[in-house]
Amino acid sequence: MRPVAPGIPTVLEDPQHPYVVEAPRHASPKTGRRLALARWLTRPNHPLTARVLVNRIWQQQFGQGIVKTADNFGRLGTPPTHPELLDWLAVELVEHDWSIKHVHRLIVTSTAFRQGSAITTKHRLHDPDNGLLSRMPMRRLSAEEVRDSLLAVSGQLSLRPFGIPDQVTVAKDGLVVAINSPQGRRRSIYVRQRRKEMPTLLETFDLPQMNPNCTQRRNSTVVSQPLFLLNNRTVYELAASFAVRVRSEVGDDPAAQFERAFLLAFSRQPADDERQIGLQSLVELSKIWQNRADTDGDAKLPASQRALADLCHTLLNSAAFLFVD
Repeated sequence: MRPVAPGIPTVLEDPQHPYVVEAPRHASPKTGRRLALARWLTRPNHPLTARVLVNRIWQQQFGQGIVKTADNFGRLGTPPTHPELLDWLAVELVEHDWSIKHVHRLIVTSTAFRQGSAITTKHRLHDPDNGLLSRMPMRRLSAEEVRDSLLAVSGQLSLRPFGIPDQVTVAKDGLVVAINSPQGRRRSIYVRQRRKEMPTLLETFDLPQMNPNCTQRRNSTVVSQPLFLLNNRTVYELAASFAVRVRSEVGDDPAAQFERAFLLAFSRQPADDERQIGLQSLVELSKIWQNRADTDGDAKLPASQRALADLCHTLLNSAAFLFVD
């Protein structure tokens, strides 16, 4: 039987650039096959690599790729909605030394990305599926973004990179949580993940399972998500830390506290009606906590601080915190 030599699919062969496997020149037991494949995949005129990569980047920003079937660019896949755009982004990627950051910058500064997500009658009539990119689709934060955002606004996020992952533990209630370290809680990418010990917060917000190959994350909106943010002890602790941070930055003025908390949570200033509701809520919550302290004799924290923590917890549970609009 004739042995099969290393090569590439015939449909991707280029007579002008034949696929050649060369053994390393230095003394080595290696065959050079993987090096040949790497060079073939990353050559500037490769028909697929750059397109597949920029399509993934586009999918990350817009929820779906220019080619919707991100794992299938063949005949059974979906044709690109904007083939010229796909080609242009692929060329930009290659010409800028395969810089993913450059492609991200192009996308997020584009007119398409900076559109609003409101759906008008005109949108429903002419572009109901948003295939023409007539609006920016509303996007929920990914699982890692939810956890990292909770840590960031509370002042608990550690940006320390690299090293061994942060360990996790299974609590008495069955929840899998990251173990706090003296250096702080690191980004979710540095939290240990195993098939049988997926961090509960990440799993609740659709972190892909580690068993199958995940080509596109599902983006669900289920009751377990708001219940987790509402009742989880860690989220309560982060809301309390959020309140401590706000108070340390702006002092005891309720108006300043609300504005700062709102800005940290949503990256924008509150509207007049939002400001009025927020200040009224702080006043009413302070009265409730003060009455409870007078009745039960529980005064571990000032009523105003507890009210601010409740407000911060409410902001972390809002749709504006979870969705990019």
